[in-house]
Amino acid sequence: MKPLTRKSIRILPLLFVCLLLTQAFMCPGTPYHKLVTAEHNFKGVVATFQDVEIAEFQSGGVEPQLHLKIQGGILQVANGGKDLAELIQANATPQTIRQKLDSIYALLDNLLNDGVLHVTNPKSKASLELALDSVKAIVDNVATALGQ
Repeated sequence: MKPLTRKSIRILPLLFVCLLLTQAFMCPGTPYHKLVTAEHNFKGVVATFQDVEIAEFQSGGVEPQLHLKIQGGILQVANGGKDLAELIQANATPQTIRQKLDSIYALLDNLLNDGVLHVTNPKSKASLELALDSVKAIVDNVATALGQ
């Protein structure tokens, strides 16, 4: 995969805004369709967060130790999303799904508090906060689609 350039990183905030707008005006469909769409968007926005963080690390905006911590955190979030999708497909109880959603929210809070907020470069920090907000917005959409 080709690394992101500074020019391509500048367009990422616009892409996040477009993604959020498409979520806000998503066409009506079956609950299952909404969940499939939300799961697909979750995967994409988590991957984008990871790409943004790697680009900021490569440009010197994130220290090596913090980079490892943030990458470990986003991997946990991605795995939580995978587990959530499996629970939904298995028709798990609403309580079980709620617990998984709560654990994903906790992982996102940890990623923010133990990772992103410790980035000292203001530009890098702002980019990562925007990317993390996009991940949270998608999780919120999943929770809404599930009626949680």
